[in-house]
Amino acid sequence: RARHENLGVTGLLLFANHGFIQVLEGTKDAVEAVFGSIERDRRHQAVNVLVRETIARRSFPTWSMGFERP
Repeated sequence: RARHENLGVTGLLLFANHGFIQVLEGTKDAVEAVFGSIERDRRHQAVNVLVRETIARRSFPTWSMGFERP
């Protein structure tokens, strides 16, 4: 969370059915930096991008990385 706050990245992390879905919001460079570290981390497997788009406003503006179990 501290790294996300320093980079200005917000979002949400969901865990369900033994897998994670993560939303990352921020500047393109900041989001790419965080996502790059996720891809390089050997603890993560089968990393896929579902949507990559520019947004008008953040859905989770105050969450440095909120975690929820649906």
